[in-house]
Amino acid sequence: MAALSRIEDMDYKAMRILIITNLYPPQFLGGYELRCKETAVELAQRGNDVFVLSSKWERGASFTEDNVYRRLLIDSSDEVPSSNIDNSWYWRQRYQQIQSALHSRRNYAITTELINTLQPSLVFVWNMGGMGVSPILASQDQGIPVVFSIGDYWLIHLKQKLCDESSLIKRKYWSAILGLGDFNRLDLAHLLVVSGAVRQVYVKNGFLEQNLHIIPRGVKSERVLPERALSSLPDHHQGQVKFLFLGRLVPEKGPDVAIGAIEILRRQYGIKNIQLDIVGDGPSEYILMLKNLVSKWKLEDQVSFLGKLEHSQVWDLYMRYNALLFPYRWEEPIGGTILEAMARGLPVIISERGGPMEYVKHGENGLLVPGDRPEEWAEAINRFLALGTQALRNMRISALNTIKEKYIFESVVDRILAYFQQIAS
Repeated sequence: MAALSRIEDMDYKAMRILIITNLYPPQFLGGYELRCKETAVELAQRGNDVFVLSSKWERGASFTEDNVYRRLLIDSSDEVPSSNIDNSWYWRQRYQQIQSALHSRRNYAITTELINTLQPSLVFVWNMGGMGVSPILASQDQGIPVVFSIGDYWLIHLKQKLCDESSLIKRKYWSAILGLGDFNRLDLAHLLVVSGAVRQVYVKNGFLEQNLHIIPRGVKSERVLPERALSSLPDHHQGQVKFLFLGRLVPEKGPDVAIGAIEILRRQYGIKNIQLDIVGDGPSEYILMLKNLVSKWKLEDQVSFLGKLEHSQVWDLYMRYNALLFPYRWEEPIGGTILEAMARGLPVIISERGGPMEYVKHGENGLLVPGDRPEEWAEAINRFLALGTQALRNMRISALNTIKEKYIFESVVDRILAYFQQIAS
């Protein structure tokens, strides 16, 4: 793969960039959407004309403000039931999928109209969940270069529906719903993936390696804690030890594992001066299950649910805890929460899988746990508690240096813009 030039090495020309995404703050589910806005703002501050085309999620009518066009139709036809499937759910799904087909056609027209009005140099696709691919097709059909930001596996899931499904009838059905016909109709020459781990999964699923360029996420330089401030952070040798779980409350993120580890630490290791605060939101049924675990094990005094917080509140929150617990079960693409925690001097204890393994080195700037069994996590936390003050400080310094060297947001945007310039030229 050819190396990407840095933006300062190029004859830079301001661009007109249209970002297409399903959700855009203040409408968001997690860090994925927040980083979309951060990127859009930074691109605009570099002198580019940046526009965002997003959905009308939770809004009855189209709405435009500050170059953000909330016009696209979004649906949830891919959702699956959490309990037994019945006939009413089946027919509701069929209705939603037909509605998706109608939405797809309408979104194509909306995108075409806006492109003709704005005349962008380039379209930057962030997340298409719930919207199909018709805005992408509309961009291609207007002759606009399309670059994808790939921070998850949605394109793989789409390919599996259209290409890898064994049933010809199902493949034809999904092609009709999406209005795509042939998966190869998508121009996938410009895929910016957030980690080598994500690239590896895409290559394994038939995507061309030469089309997959690694540009990670990053943390704004102003958010990186100065090394001199580390002395003010909590030391787990002093009083109560506080752990933080921050993220979407869904099974793949593993908050149940963190709760189970706290229970084992208390019961098996006799450690009672520990507190776990869980920050985030998710499906009500899953949250109820988590709270039932807390009640079952009588952990009400040790586990608290703080709900969903504004992102602006999180930066100071990281500095109040002794470590971040992140026992994710899936192939975490990059781990924005992990990067943020490390940038704020918070030690991280994470799963040994996915993109974060590219920057979290066991025993140096964090701890890796090989599985998702609470017993393994309790043992890892106990090892963390045994770290001396100097070892803890060295881990924090190493984490800060990791962020400074490779994951500064402004440098990441440099690389994105350099790539855009190459494509537009």
